[in-house]
Amino acid sequence: MKTKNRFNRLWHDLGGIFRNHGLRAALFYFVVKIIAKIPLLSLIFKKACKQKLLIKVRILNNWMYLNLFDPGISYRLIVNGSREEGHVEQIQNALKAGMKGIDIGANIGYYVLIESQLVGPGGKIFCIEPAPDNFSLLKKNITENNFNDRTKCFQYLIGDKNGPGKLFLSEAANSHSVSAVSNRWVGVPMLTLDEFLASQNIDPSEIDFLRMDIEGYEVMAVPHMHKLFTGRKKPLKLFIEVHPSAYEEWDWTLEKFMDYLISQGFILKSVVEREIDEQGLIKDRAVSMANGMKLAEVLRRRIKKENEAGFLDNWFLELQPPNDENSLFNS
Repeated sequence: MKTKNRFNRLWHDLGGIFRNHGLRAALFYFVVKIIAKIPLLSLIFKKACKQKLLIKVRILNNWMYLNLFDPGISYRLIVNGSREEGHVEQIQNALKAGMKGIDIGANIGYYVLIESQLVGPGGKIFCIEPAPDNFSLLKKNITENNFNDRTKCFQYLIGDKNGPGKLFLSEAANSHSVSAVSNRWVGVPMLTLDEFLASQNIDPSEIDFLRMDIEGYEVMAVPHMHKLFTGRKKPLKLFIEVHPSAYEEWDWTLEKFMDYLISQGFILKSVVEREIDEQGLIKDRAVSMANGMKLAEVLRRRIKKENEAGFLDNWFLELQPPNDENSLFNS
């Protein structure tokens, strides 16, 4: 049964790679997977490659180098050609040419490349990624797409203090965390966002958007972003993936975190809804809160399992300047 399931999984993966990237990429993936099934050969191969074997593919009109040994974001992008389509939709609907933003947890650059396309050469994105391998691949992917003119990369943890920090490493490149998810870790300097802005002489009032995905530590990092939230002369867009299952470690809940954001003046603008049709096909789409949907409904219908219909944990909020005459629901 296990052999059959593995064969079905490989066949499924090859089909997706062929559809999204062509025959050459599918054959390359197949050879690598065959080698990986032979223990000694796999060990030698991975050591020779230093746990990294890159393949260059087209992802949402950008070129990306992806690691064939990564079971996380690289695997998803190789097989599916994209990911988190609803969150991508939120960003595409909100960003405009010339905007400046900060991407915390930039990872290998999936969202940074999308943002770079949207803001254009007149915009600027400050990309922050703590994991060494991810940071290296992030810079490589930015360079490959000629986006060095609008991006600047920094290797930090963003959190609640300034000083030495620990990043615990997961098998999946998009699941590294400040929480002890494994016994492997690397030392990375931690800064509050306030300190980061000051150290780089970045004017907080010029920042148009913040995207962050930091595996639960957002509840510790966000309360130390005072300079970004106060004294604003234009709206601040916040794209965030929340991780409620991690919040208990730091004595937070999703409800408490949302209450904090609301107390700072943020309004929930859209959420991502997952729909499953009669054939079992999954579609994620951005849903505006302007249709009268309440936060309580979003919390009640949050998805707990991958194959459920309901609301995902990708949220778009907006902070308006004080005494703004425009409706928060009409942007």
